Amino acid sequence: MLSDQTFVCLTPERWNGLWRNRHQLLTRFARHNRVLWVEPRPYLSEALHSMRARRLEADHTLAWPRPQHVQDGLFVYRDPLWLPLSGRPPLRQITAWGRGLALRAAVRQIGGGQAPILWLFRPDQGDVIGQCGEQMVIYHAVDEYAAYEMEFQADQAANRPGRVQALEQIILRRADLVLVTSAPLLAAKQAWQPNTHLVPNGVDFAEFAAALAHPQEPAALAAVPHPRLGFVGAINEKVDLRLLSALAAANRAWQIVLVGPVTLRYNLDDLAELRAQPNVHFVGALPVTQVPHAIAACDVCLMPYRINAWTHHISPLKLYEYLAIGRPIVSTAIPAVADMAPLVGMAPDAAAFPGQVELALRQAPDEAAAAARRQFAAGQTWDARVERISDLIVATLTGRPVNEKGD
Repeated sequence: MLSDQTFVCLTPERWNGLWRNRHQLLTRFARHNRVLWVEPRPYLSEALHSMRARRLEADHTLAWPRPQHVQDGLFVYRDPLWLPLSGRPPLRQITAWGRGLALRAAVRQIGGGQAPILWLFRPDQGDVIGQCGEQMVIYHAVDEYAAYEMEFQADQAANRPGRVQALEQIILRRADLVLVTSAPLLAAKQAWQPNTHLVPNGVDFAEFAAALAHPQEPAALAAVPHPRLGFVGAINEKVDLRLLSALAAANRAWQIVLVGPVTLRYNLDDLAELRAQPNVHFVGALPVTQVPHAIAACDVCLMPYRINAWTHHISPLKLYEYLAIGRPIVSTAIPAVADMAPLVGMAPDAAAFPGQVELALRQAPDEAAAAARRQFAAGQTWDARVERISDLIVATLTGRPVNEKGD
């Protein structure tokens, strides 16, 4: 296991937000290393709005930024509002210089004598390469971001064709190591960076096993009758809201439980229709410690994804969490579950989804099937993923051949 290194990680979300694979991986690396969790950088419009409204958060003031120690080995850092991202020269160059200066100072403050490892998660973060004197650059792709741009921002994309793809190609060429979470992403990124490797998402199996052994039903679910069809995760543009509305209408006895924040920017009419269904329950985000208990409190777990170029490339975190609890799973026909039968029931289209749910409910008492799901999940732990990434980092730094067993 890699140790005594400093990681500078530009994350797409706040530390105290919905837990994703970044939280799972970086908290584990922080046990033996120093991790600087760099929160999303402010844009000029955001900075101006906050200043005009005088809405400066306690940790995002006009003061010189300092990393906050949140747990052993892990520090959270935010760029100051007065150094925003801007596309306007000369402000762009001035603020970029200032952000680099502040970032290098933050790296020095958390300690460690050697050059850091820079870890990027988004195509628009390439401007940071070279700013902190890093010894290597990791790019970690968990989505096909260009597909999102074309699916939901076609009007902007028409004015800047391939902008996201162009930004990502720059990072792919400059990165020393590229990590991806799905086979379609591996095929897409290896063409630009040969040192690209598949590291799927994982699960904290021990935590989920404990929730199954000692269930504590979240209070938000207590009044919801059974059978419960549960979805855990952000309700965003990946989710097929029309499918869920049709599922709710197919059988009013089925209670659809949605655990997670609503982050939609598009398809708001579909969201309104779903909210109007009497047997659909929007629980909202739960603390990460309650998520295993929420899944255990459901009878069937849902993966109702839309079928498009974006979801073609995903590796749903919830897949491994559902499997760890052992409940039957019903998914739309995304590549991530194409080879998962009989562990996952797959509906070839939206019309077939209710039938798959009926089948899953009939199979719910099958303890042998539940044990098979849990056994599979037991081999997909975050600790194993961290060991794999650690091996890839060491191989990249030393120039030795990579063991391809994980690809």
